[in-house]
Amino acid sequence: MLLYHEHRDWLRPVQRPPTHFRTWFFMGGRGTGKTYAGAAAVIDEARSDPEARILIVGPTYSEIVKNQLEGTSGILTISAPWFFTKVEKSRRKLAWPNGAQATWLPAKNADKFRGHQYTFIWADEPVAWKGDAVAVYKECRVVNRRTTTRMRVQGLPPRMVITTTPAPTVLFREMLGDREGLVLARSSTLENLANLAPDYEAYVRRVMETPEGRREFMGELRFDLDPALYRSVNWNASRIDPKKAPKEYDAIIVSVDPATGEKKGADMHGIVVLGVRLEADGLDHAYVLQDASLRTPEPEVWAREAIKALEAWAPPRRSAPMGSQTRGCSPSPTRAAAW
Repeated sequence: MLLYHEHRDWLRPVQRPPTHFRTWFFMGGRGTGKTYAGAAAVIDEARSDPEARILIVGPTYSEIVKNQLEGTSGILTISAPWFFTKVEKSRRKLAWPNGAQATWLPAKNADKFRGHQYTFIWADEPVAWKGDAVAVYKECRVVNRRTTTRMRVQGLPPRMVITTTPAPTVLFREMLGDREGLVLARSSTLENLANLAPDYEAYVRRVMETPEGRREFMGELRFDLDPALYRSVNWNASRIDPKKAPKEYDAIIVSVDPATGEKKGADMHGIVVLGVRLEADGLDHAYVLQDASLRTPEPEVWAREAIKALEAWAPPRRSAPMGSQTRGCSPSPTRAAAW
């Protein structure tokens, strides 16, 4: 029974924060045990310091209770019976037998954090924080300023534990930019397969090499996946004079991205014609030859438009001597853009 409740013996090395840190930033894929690591860090801090005043931050009140407190890896679930915390939901407060205390606040309104001061903070899933998440994080930093007798004796600063699936957002740039005492840890879903269903492993292995999979399951943070980067690109700067556009391509591709979803206005079907050509630099260059995208609620309409584009850009058939190869030839585009 003692071993069962001693989570220090169950944590993988990557799930254990170091002895000295100011911010322990644990990024992990889905199912890597991020919540377990965060809950264990809170319990260890409470057990080690009767004066500890801990703040628990999550996306919403309900998410904090459902995941960080009562979830399968939450604080209340993994706490030992001999060091179980008293829960005062009306006051959003946890009180341990030795005097350590914790309270919880959702990451919605930064002003709600004013007037507080804490020795330790657990911030979970900032990837899901709504509203002005950056302001909430900055306020967490401001209120993370209290020290205890133990902290002063051991030279420990007020500390923050962040557990999350990564995302290329402004908030993550803010958190990673605060490098003083920052310790990064990363784990993939594959490292915790012993606690996951076999079918889930098969799904993870099937999608983990996609850009989304590398983030969601491998725990990789790549800012080149940030949608804001695409919105800020000046596509006009890469336009080519139609007179200088290539007349021949190695391949012509009609790419179709049908609209999905039930939201109002989710009816834009993407239809783009691309010309791919091996250039002198040894790389394949792609040229946007036509944007035939359209709005319609009828599938047959966009399907006909895609077929029309395919037929319009199909290279003319021409005979060739036996054993020779010909490059595909496309009609001269009216407007092409290097891509």
